Amino acid sequence: MEATLTTRGLASTAVILIVYAWVFDEIAVLALGGSITAFLIVRVAVSVLSFHGTAASCTISRTAEREVVRQGSPVRVTSVVSCTVPDGISARVCDIIPAGGDLQSGPIETEFLSPGTHSSVLHYVMALFSSGKARFQGISITCTDPFLSWRVTRQGDTFLFPEFAVDPVSAFTRKATGGEEGDTERSKPGLMKGFGIHAFRDYQSGDDPRIIDWKLTAKYSRLFVREYSGVLGRPPLHILDVPDGVEDPRAVGLDRLIGAVMESLAASSRDYHVASLLVISGPNVLRFAPLERDVYRLRRDVAALKAGSQLVHSYRVLGVAQARAMVQSLSQHALKETGIRGEGKFFASLLNATSLVTPWIRPMAFESAVMRAYVILGVKDVILFTPLLGDSSHVRQVIAGALVRGSKVHLVVPKEQAGVKAAEWITALGATTVEVVR
Repeated sequence: MEATLTTRGLASTAVILIVYAWVFDEIAVLALGGSITAFLIVRVAVSVLSFHGTAASCTISRTAEREVVRQGSPVRVTSVVSCTVPDGISARVCDIIPAGGDLQSGPIETEFLSPGTHSSVLHYVMALFSSGKARFQGISITCTDPFLSWRVTRQGDTFLFPEFAVDPVSAFTRKATGGEEGDTERSKPGLMKGFGIHAFRDYQSGDDPRIIDWKLTAKYSRLFVREYSGVLGRPPLHILDVPDGVEDPRAVGLDRLIGAVMESLAASSRDYHVASLLVISGPNVLRFAPLERDVYRLRRDVAALKAGSQLVHSYRVLGVAQARAMVQSLSQHALKETGIRGEGKFFASLLNATSLVTPWIRPMAFESAVMRAYVILGVKDVILFTPLLGDSSHVRQVIAGALVRGSKVHLVVPKEQAGVKAAEWITALGATTVEVVR
């Protein structure tokens, strides 16, 4: 509870009058100072009673689009806040999201300035980054009148629901043997300690417990982790492929992709202190953020992405990197073909025709922009998040350009599209690994 400027002024005046009356023996001044003091005591008591009544009248009802969520994926929440405010008081009510959550967009507080019974609806989007059970932490109510300001948090059972079940993120990779049923959970990587301790920092959700420094933790009563030097190379480049505006984002699994890329950006920031993001929509480059240190700004931008109409479209476009890879593949088949008798030289003829056309192929502006991003960052790993819509010519260009530079490409697709596309078709794109976001 805090006193306003008015209350502080009246209290100071009362003290000055009482001291003056005591020094100069002025009964009238003492009576005036006592009257101001009595008024403040009565007014504070009235304000406290009004504040308690206002806080007791506040209720909240929340509705979430789903209560079983993937770690890091956005969740839309609708909260209906009701409150009865007496005359002369204003109330501000703030919804407190679960611990380990991050507000992505929308307001979580509302203010009631006039007396009466009010109701307000809050629409916002949050992401939950801590796995397991997660509940709201109640509501915060701030009541203010001309004399006092009072803040209280209500955390009863009726203010904590709904409860979310947050599934941890698992990394999936394709089996070496291939096949249509090829998703196995990757084993936990071993702890690499590098060549020495680079720095210490606060523990973040998802850090390996084995790098916790227990001496600093015991000394400062909060978790610290060690950062080792000499292990990590360059951070990966995250490429997010946003579908066209004519597609239904839910049907193509856009929410799953956004949740996956946000968690991957957070892991890159935790491991490398920077994160690189390239946002595309088909053969259109929407944004390029190289080596960004403020990962929270990247995550806010990703959460605010909306599918728009594409200015440039491509259909069965052959990129320069794809053409070169095709020539190399045909050359290998032509060499194997030389020892075969009784058959025509099919691959040799196809190689000859392709070699004549390849020098005249010019790269699209999209392919040139992606290749420039590879050159600027010098990346060894590219993580491509895409719904695999259409004939995916732009996806083939992204993958082929990275493979030409000797980079590994990790393809991440939502389960909605993984069930539509055949496993052989996805494998033929040439990605190093394939992960299905479930």
